[in-house]
Amino acid sequence: MAKNIIKLTTPEFRVSFPSLFQPRAFGNSAPKYVVTMLIPKSTDISALQQAMQQCVTERWPDVNTRPKRLHNPIKDGDTDVMEDGTLRKEKYPEMAGHWVINASSKQRPGVVDHNVQPILDEAEVFAGCWGRATVTVFAYAPNKSNPQSKYGVGFGLQNFQKVPAKGRDDSPMTGRTKAEDDFEAIADDSAPAGAPGAAPAAGGFDSMFT
Repeated sequence: MAKNIIKLTTPEFRVSFPSLFQPRAFGNSAPKYVVTMLIPKSTDISALQQAMQQCVTERWPDVNTRPKRLHNPIKDGDTDVMEDGTLRKEKYPEMAGHWVINASSKQRPGVVDHNVQPILDEAEVFAGCWGRATVTVFAYAPNKSNPQSKYGVGFGLQNFQKVPAKGRDDSPMTGRTKAEDDFEAIADDSAPAGAPGAAPAAGGFDSMFT
């Protein structure tokens, strides 16, 4: 494995914005496979933080020449501010109370279930379910091919495993309500087949549509 890259398994997280079967493009960048990890703040993330620190010290061992400001890939879901100045949790309330981390890759990750069996149905991995991932942690800096890049640390997506919710909220984050919440039961008192219905009123539906 290349120098300055560390691989580890993340804590369990709630899945957000998954693109694990088809890559997704952001602006002018190349399409990537990506997942946003929502890790509850009650979870110990020290292993991720230590890996980030290790990357930085390996990439820039001399403290005096180390960049003063490094991009932090771990965002606070309660305080992170969007480009328009609003709190991210106001648009994405599910991020409140979580650490928010993006992981991406140009290569398609392996996707398995809790029994380590391949998941073939894309619908099984949805925003709101739970999982964990293997990621690489790497340091980066501006270069000739990307002179506008920041200095920082990133997470590369390797593989993903869907895990049981274990009583945690795993409702889809689509904003779409469930059918059973939209409707109530209706008694089956329909008229017998062939019974005439009410004639449409003059100037009603039939006169409006052809």
